[in-house]
Amino acid sequence: MKRVFFAACLLSAIPVAGQQNRQDGYFSVGGGTNADGTTYYYASGSTNSDNWYFRNCPYPACKEQRFSGHWEGVGLGFNYFLSEDYGHGLYPESDEGFMELTHSKAGKSFEVNLNLVDIGIPLTSRRFGILTGIGFTFDNYSFARDITLSNTRPIQPVPLSNPRKSKLMVTYLTLPMLLEFHAPENLFISAGVTANFNIGSHTKVKDSDGTHKDHSSFSLNTVKYDMIFMIGSVNGLSFYFKYALTPLFKAERAPEIFPMSVGIKIL
Repeated sequence: MKRVFFAACLLSAIPVAGQQNRQDGYFSVGGGTNADGTTYYYASGSTNSDNWYFRNCPYPACKEQRFSGHWEGVGLGFNYFLSEDYGHGLYPESDEGFMELTHSKAGKSFEVNLNLVDIGIPLTSRRFGILTGIGFTFDNYSFARDITLSNTRPIQPVPLSNPRKSKLMVTYLTLPMLLEFHAPENLFISAGVTANFNIGSHTKVKDSDGTHKDHSSFSLNTVKYDMIFMIGSVNGLSFYFKYALTPLFKAERAPEIFPMSVGIKIL
């Protein structure tokens, strides 16, 4: 009976795979004891991928830890136009520049990113991998001039009389394909391409008579591809910069415009 009791005590002292224990701030799911008496663990949710226990873990599960990317979160940025071309004989000289944006109090050109899900695929280690996912982007382009847009081919500026606000709004379903690297000091760097599928657009005008919306296509491209760069903390705030690889509007139906945006994202 004493032998059985002694054996039970020994077994209870050994960490078992799947057991959830806190050890030095890490969430342990298994482990054991090294020859020198030190303990090793393989852990999920570790805040430090350089943990000694993790690096020396002999369990196969240690090698199978998921690469954790940083696409998920909420982002807010400012929109700008990297370039505008009113050529091709579409517009008289007096109309050139009608898409100029404003960031005044009356109307800011901004975007909101709602990134819902990310999927990380490790390449060489937990530090480097491929990142994809899904999200939504809500772009607001506030016009500096007192105009709105007509849904014609090509689109035309429509003069307004002292509007309080006039803008074009576009909603995209966003799918990223990024490479991400986890640097020391809890930093990450990622870069890649996003495919943005136009799922809705409208103009919005506020004046003394109220709010007016026109839900039309405005010759916007069905798919817009962006190059994106992100850098930030693996546990919190990050910064991003992106610019369009394809024009905002379809060719020969509007000015050739390439948007860009700069902003922050909270994980």
